[in-house]
Amino acid sequence: GGRAAEPVSLAPLVAPALGAWAYRGSLTTPPCAEGVQWLVQAGQLPATPAQIAAFRAHQRRTWPEPWGAARPPQPLYARTVQLVGQ
Repeated sequence: GGRAAEPVSLAPLVAPALGAWAYRGSLTTPPCAEGVQWLVQAGQLPATPAQIAAFRAHQRRTWPEPWGAARPPQPLYARTVQLVGQ
């Protein structure tokens, strides 16, 4: 059985001045279910080597390998991609 996910605020990780690309899509790993609302920050934020190392350590503890997408990018089809929050 799974466990219930705790709500997580992503607000501290977003730079509002950069905006984000928003679109509806699907999971990139099985079961590749539809209905996912993706938000991809439109720019980069600085990170120290220590911050990156801490993120990678957390990733290794919480997500099984391999990391990343299990399939190639999918065609846009009729999806709308919007720049929001700028």
